[in-house]
Amino acid sequence: LATPELAAAARKTLEYRLAHGGGYTGWSRAWITLFWARLGEGSKVEENLRALYANSTFPNLMDNHPSKRGPVFQIDGNYGTTAAMAECLAQVSYDGSTHSRVPAACTAAKMASGAVQGLCLPGGACLDLVWENGTLQTAALHAAAPWKMRLHCAGAEAEIELSARQSVTLTPPCSHH
Repeated sequence: LATPELAAAARKTLEYRLAHGGGYTGWSRAWITLFWARLGEGSKVEENLRALYANSTFPNLMDNHPSKRGPVFQIDGNYGTTAAMAECLAQVSYDGSTHSRVPAACTAAKMASGAVQGLCLPGGACLDLVWENGTLQTAALHAAAPWKMRLHCAGAEAEIELSARQSVTLTPPCSHH
């Protein structure tokens, strides 16, 4: 998202893949959902999750992969779907910053209110989030090791530095309390 030209190219690639048979299997649909989440396209996340659940998921929520002998379980779609949902909630950029995308991705994906605990971030930190009606209420960071990152949430930015086993709770717009 930091480079609009690359985001536009990624969007065009996803649209092309879908128009030409992409997303036929659970792992492929999960992969596509993950990229829509990275682009902050909540309505596309919802559309692809619906397709994933309708076409590539058994009633027990395991991935349904087509084969010549009938559908079989394949774990890749489950892992990919989990990764896509995590991407809806927090994104780590190559510049070392973390972006909470709760309003952008979850509201349109019919996850307007919710919570997540223990979402692992690179570098040894975990993130807890609570949101209501598409608005981030709190973000709590818990570091297992010394951790430093720029956190973007609710339209604001904060530099967070934690010692090992230290936690901090933030309320929008990214203020400590």
